Amino acid sequence: MLEETEKDRLLYLAVTNIAYKDIFAEPIGKLVMQKNHLRLMIFNSHRQEIEEWIN
Repeated sequence: MLEETEKDRLLYLAVTNIAYKDIFAEPIGKLVMQKNHLRLMIFNSHRQEIEEWIN
């Protein structure tokens, strides 16, 4: 919905660093990111910190 109402806003999928390593750092995860033009925000849930933004 935000993508339609606020077209200039970039949307990011927030995932934990563990989920990123288990899924998106793997070849199939990279393919999913590329095919779906996903932007990720990787965060550490223990430290409650953002670790990386991936466009």
